[in-house]
Amino acid sequence: MLRAGHPELGPVESVHYVERPQSVVSLIITSTVITAVAAGLFYIEAPVCGGVILLILVPVMIDLLRGRKNSLTIHQNGLSYTGLFRTRTSRWEDVEEFGHILDNGAIPKDDPQHIRKARSFSVWILKRNGERINIRPDLTGIYDAVRSIAVHVFGPEHVAAYPDDYGSGSIRTNRSG
Repeated sequence: MLRAGHPELGPVESVHYVERPQSVVSLIITSTVITAVAAGLFYIEAPVCGGVILLILVPVMIDLLRGRKNSLTIHQNGLSYTGLFRTRTSRWEDVEEFGHILDNGAIPKDDPQHIRKARSFSVWILKRNGERINIRPDLTGIYDAVRSIAVHVFGPEHVAAYPDDYGSGSIRTNRSG
């Protein structure tokens, strides 16, 4: 999919998005299972339990729907991040802080903090005006996107000086520009 450049941000360098087929399958399976459980609970006359299950369904469905629209476009002069509800843009000079916590599976499953660490995988940008852009860590080519953002924000010398932070495995950093 080719995208035209942005008038303010310049030509497109790369586009990263959520894999659509996986999102569709997750959407269908999750909604079917939760709806079946709720219907079963209503059928056996446990409407309170069925209502709770339906309340769980709403945020899960919103998250799955939001994931279908998410895309990160890196431009020559900035980036744009499109979610379900809006598109946020940032010029490179407006970035005050850029940070990320990603893992390619290197955290052992028997690590007692695995769940906490797994939930904290994220990529974010804090702009000088205080706006925070949270980027989904499950976008295609997220390691390349993080490396590209770091090159634009901090410079290629910085990325070369911290190869562990911008590799293709576990990478963590939180630095101000």
